[in-house]
Amino acid sequence: ERPRKYLYVLDREIVPLKMPIILGDITVIADARDEDGIEKVEFYVDNILKSTDYDEPYAWLWSEFAIGKHEIKVIAYDKEGNKAQDELKVIMFNLG
Repeated sequence: ERPRKYLYVLDREIVPLKMPIILGDITVIADARDEDGIEKVEFYVDNILKSTDYDEPYAWLWSEFAIGKHEIKVIAYDKEGNKAQDELKVIMFNLG
């Protein structure tokens, strides 16, 4: 759900773009739903696990140093072990 194709400055959506560009921290938000409930949502940057959230809203504050192109991946697991994932390439400028 977030980030989308916008310019973000200090965690605020500014203008739409063809690719997300992030200046400063960003709250990554996942929209995960399942009839039987969500067990957990994992947040990755460049295939490195950064955070796991067990409660709604499923979100993670990306506040560490990062410069250049990166891939955010979110994996949601339901209570029966099924999973769904989404990826998004972003350009990030954060001095941490």
